[in-house]
Amino acid sequence: MVHSKIETNQTLGNLVSHQIGRARVFEWYGLDYCCGGGKSLAESCSEKGIDSVKVISELIKSDEAENKTVEVDWQALPVNKLIDEIISTHHNYLKLELPRLTYLTEKIASAHGDNHPALHEVKTVFARLRAELETHLKEEEESVFPTLRLLNSGGDFTMLTDTARGNIQKMEEEHIVVGAMLARLSSLTDGYHMPADGCETYRVALHGLMTLEQDTHLHVHKENNLLFPKAMKEAV
Repeated sequence: MVHSKIETNQTLGNLVSHQIGRARVFEWYGLDYCCGGGKSLAESCSEKGIDSVKVISELIKSDEAENKTVEVDWQALPVNKLIDEIISTHHNYLKLELPRLTYLTEKIASAHGDNHPALHEVKTVFARLRAELETHLKEEEESVFPTLRLLNSGGDFTMLTDTARGNIQKMEEEHIVVGAMLARLSSLTDGYHMPADGCETYRVALHGLMTLEQDTHLHVHKENNLLFPKAMKEAV
């Protein structure tokens, strides 16, 4: 069981790394634990004008609920297992979901764009997001992850260290771009709010976009705050 001692000077990334279910609380309050995972809870709450005491209370409740079930100790996973988990959980999800969401965003823009003009931009932004993510996944699977596996294989691959650092920096920069696109989609849909004249396809599209945002935040968190630091530390 994970102890629920939470301090405001802890970073969001560290808090989620110790108990991943806390991500749901941060999602609810709009606190960025992936690209902004290096900020403390106090700093993040102050920027949003949120009472950190309330957030801590919700985090403790989340811990208590999650500790009733068996959970994976993400920090204890070796590099290869983390990579395998990221690919099987997040990469495979995106490969299935992105084409479906292209269809849905195009359909609701066509059907409801006259009454809700923002949907045309939703379609455009999502198309750019899909292209960015698909390129990103390909680069990770074909270059970044194999390099990290080699560095952690036990062999002498120190000549790849600088390449790995450069790759990681590029991935983290792309994560920021993706995060901005997801935030724009949320803004354009009023936080994925269903309008009174929306149809079932509209509802499904909004739910899909919301789930995509949540999953991608976890995806980025696992790479930025768990995989990348662990891979470089253990490669030394």
